Amino acid sequence: MKTTLATLPNHFRRLPTCAAGRMFILSALVAVGLCLAYQIKRPVTVRIGAPSDHHYLSGFYDAEQVGQDTFRWTARRARIVLPGLGSGAPVRLRLALHGWRPETVPSPTVTLTVNSQSLAVFAPGNTLAAQEFTIPSDLTGSSPDLAVSLEASNVFVPQDTGVGQDSRKLGLLVAWIEAQQIGGITALVGPPLLPFVLVWVSVVGVIALVAQISPRPHWSVAAGVLALALAIYAIGWQRLWITRLAWAPCAVIVAANGLTAAARWAAGGARRVALDERAVLIALLIGIGAVRYFQQAIFAPRDIPPVDFAVDYTGATVVRRGEMLYNLDALRRANDEVITPHIVALHETVYNSFDNPPFTAVLMLPFTGLPFGQAKDLYRLLLHLLYFSSVALVLGADRVYRNHPQWVLIVVLALCLEPVYTSITSGQVDIPILFAICLGYWAFKRGHPVLAGCAIAVAAMIKLSPALLLLYFLYKRQFKVVISGTVAGVALLGIGIAVTGIDDWSVFVREILPILAKGSTEFENQTLAGFFNGLFLAPSALFSLQPAPPLVIPKVLTWITVGGIGLLMLWLFWSRGGGTLRDGLRFDLEFSLGIVALLIASSVAWQHYYVWLLLPLATLLRSDVREWLTSREYLFGAVALGLGVGLVLFPISIFFLWPVDFYATHWEWRLLFWAKLYGALIVFGLLAFLLWRVRGKHSIAANTVAPDATC
Repeated sequence: MKTTLATLPNHFRRLPTCAAGRMFILSALVAVGLCLAYQIKRPVTVRIGAPSDHHYLSGFYDAEQVGQDTFRWTARRARIVLPGLGSGAPVRLRLALHGWRPETVPSPTVTLTVNSQSLAVFAPGNTLAAQEFTIPSDLTGSSPDLAVSLEASNVFVPQDTGVGQDSRKLGLLVAWIEAQQIGGITALVGPPLLPFVLVWVSVVGVIALVAQISPRPHWSVAAGVLALALAIYAIGWQRLWITRLAWAPCAVIVAANGLTAAARWAAGGARRVALDERAVLIALLIGIGAVRYFQQAIFAPRDIPPVDFAVDYTGATVVRRGEMLYNLDALRRANDEVITPHIVALHETVYNSFDNPPFTAVLMLPFTGLPFGQAKDLYRLLLHLLYFSSVALVLGADRVYRNHPQWVLIVVLALCLEPVYTSITSGQVDIPILFAICLGYWAFKRGHPVLAGCAIAVAAMIKLSPALLLLYFLYKRQFKVVISGTVAGVALLGIGIAVTGIDDWSVFVREILPILAKGSTEFENQTLAGFFNGLFLAPSALFSLQPAPPLVIPKVLTWITVGGIGLLMLWLFWSRGGGTLRDGLRFDLEFSLGIVALLIASSVAWQHYYVWLLLPLATLLRSDVREWLTSREYLFGAVALGLGVGLVLFPISIFFLWPVDFYATHWEWRLLFWAKLYGALIVFGLLAFLLWRVRGKHSIAANTVAPDATC
């Protein structure tokens, strides 16, 4: 012990000359440099109405523009969140706004709240002017974000006051907001934890990457200095952007380090990575996915109102009051009364109102016992639990999913699956449906056909399309699944009718379903019908929620492609000479093919529906898939799968950043709107090819399915 302690000073003296010591010192210097970067007190400005401003706003109407000036009107309440400014220092806040009212409407007063604490009450003028306030450090608190809330004492409807045809309830017109931390050297700014860690990992990762590639230490030091300079610029001059997007360079750099380490290990040269570094590589991959999931599914949605959950919560409130579920007036009244902060522009048409089966409102009834703010947090927590339960059900259904590295890839894929972020942020019902489908899949694989049928029935009662999975089991003569699913569906229908009344179900069948069957023109409808309609519509139609017009050519093209997909699936599902579903791979391929078909062949499948691709993608990652492919086919399939996954993960919401007129003159860019559909088609093609290879054959690694599984 004494010898060890005596040698410690020697170790510290050798730190600058050894690789680990240099990395330790450089990492510490990077942390100090980033802390100093957050002391740069430059103004942070958000131009209201400019592209990408929606990331920071809630309670605002659509952007408007007069000349070169952009702005938005608010509802009675509105909120602006400036993330990642840092904590501990006072802030100078400036707002450009006005509260113009017609002569018949009294001028409003505005209550200004910062981080849930009242700051000021003031009277805005009738013309655009900057209002300035000083926020003391005790109001900013320890939160690195600055949440500014505006509440007007009254609103007006231009249509009702004879000054236009606008039917919106208008509060304030806001043009820009500016926040600048103030104070001398003693007013230190505490860095926001998550962005700080992500930027620090990015800079240190650049140093580590160059150190792996080049044996010369000064190259890694130079790369670190350059990366640190870029990080300091981003923090000092683009703080909002680096807060939102810090995960992207971090993920790329960490992945590059992992792939470089893996390549060196595979090469087996003099600088071969030790075998136990496989565990480090696994930890890095899962760490990247975890950071990405936390950033996009937990951190980012905090201040974004869950619009779809608000619609379902409002529908359940209407049912609780005994009113008609699909009555837009009743829904609007309930929305104004129970949704706080208020979410504008809802319940105007079927597509931005409650359009699910009435059973969805029945499932949401328990949440109406809580205020909306608490209910949305509880529902999002439930979505997280159901999502990871779905991943566990997939991994637990078959041992081939738990082989290395399949389980790592499936977990990382689940953490990085972009549609799940959209689904959780908006409070959709896609994840409960995914859980029901995965539960049905797991139950059938483990020999519980009755439970499988009941699970699929629950999914079908939330969204009708999963009911088509029962047709697959009927075609395969899995009568226990079909009968139990039918009985469970009828029982759930009876419960729904008992709670909501028969009239709501009648309205849904007679009025809502025909509208949904037409499809939607908005490009977020990632289906074949949406794609073919989008090719023949004006760009403005692709950015609006409205039913698709009855165009002949898109309809014919949709019928031909959907019919071809149906015939192909029937042929692939048919098994010569009867027999049983002898191996797990064939059933997995068929079931996954059916899930993908539900997405691409439906009339409406919004981008967040693509969370259902978790099971099909996991199927393609099974360890026994390679046994059915030649080396060339396997290589081609891996590249195609990577492309398909990349397209599914592509965030198509970025197309909202450009004005609609841009797509009128750049028609080719519109083809990128349906990136997720292209990814699903690639996945469908890979599943179909594998099923064609497996069709009628025995797998080498046979797995037991349900004992009564017959083809």
